[in-house]
Amino acid sequence: MAIIYSFPKKSSLTGNEIVLISDVDVSGNPSKNATISTIASHTIDVFSDISAYRIPVATSGSKIVNSLLYQDTAQASGTTPIGGTTVYINNGDPTPGGSLEVANAISAGTTVAVGTNLTVGGTATVTGDTTLNGKTTTNGTLSLAGPINDSTDTTGTTDQLLSSDASGEVTWKNEADLAVDSAQKVIQTVRFSEAVSKGDPVYIDSYNVGLDIQVVGKADASDPNKMPAYGVANEDYSINTTGNITAVGSFNGTFDTSTLTEKAVVYVAPGGGLTSTKPIGTSLIQNIGFCSRSNANNGELEIVAVGRTNDLPNLPEGFIWKGDANGVPQGLC
Repeated sequence: MAIIYSFPKKSSLTGNEIVLISDVDVSGNPSKNATISTIASHTIDVFSDISAYRIPVATSGSKIVNSLLYQDTAQASGTTPIGGTTVYINNGDPTPGGSLEVANAISAGTTVAVGTNLTVGGTATVTGDTTLNGKTTTNGTLSLAGPINDSTDTTGTTDQLLSSDASGEVTWKNEADLAVDSAQKVIQTVRFSEAVSKGDPVYIDSYNVGLDIQVVGKADASDPNKMPAYGVANEDYSINTTGNITAVGSFNGTFDTSTLTEKAVVYVAPGGGLTSTKPIGTSLIQNIGFCSRSNANNGELEIVAVGRTNDLPNLPEGFIWKGDANGVPQGLC
């Protein structure tokens, strides 16, 4: 009898070729033959139990069975081109479903579509655009490192707020444009004709028709052309920039009021700025609010700017008041 390895070798097999086997259930003459196709079918039946288009997974008993993953189609044979366009998660129950848990990271070249719920147990980082067409719930911290666009795909600007309409559409709005029944403060968006510092009282300088906005400058009690003030600058602003002023309400934050007297009236100062000292001489007098907290870092004012100076300004030394033909008092030496 020839030794098996002495026979010629064949590099490829076909299904109808025959191999020699031993039938363990037969005594005396156990040698039998079987085709390659028969052996292949037997191997698939014993070691696998999978359905069409299902991605297989090995069990602890080394059997290949269906996994939760399947794709929409596949090519008949070969590896190029690769058939199918979509991979699904579906456990095949009467109510199909399944979960995808990513232990480390997931990268998507173009689009990630979630039919119902997406749960992220750790940190999810999205470097491109994300479109959410359904409900999104977060039980932890949501950090937004970049700009936010509203329903019109518009990015908000400084101090704007997101506001919803009757249909639930959310858009960016200026604080001054929001209609409220009651408010703790009145804030207006303006244009600055000169550089101002946070807390500087401002007067109306002109109107920018193109921007449809008030233009303001720094109020000065010693200059009638720069009075009266009708609010204070919310931040430091450079010339020809748009920002906000507080006309009524609490004014605080990182703000130095240490030079002001707590609980005392605050006036527009000669030369600009604020003072707890009532202006004298020919300077105009305007009470712009009260200092509720005197502090170098976290001061607070209650702004009640009414847009007017005192009816009777300071009177120079040696002058007396005399009414004119219109009943308006005039200084008379």
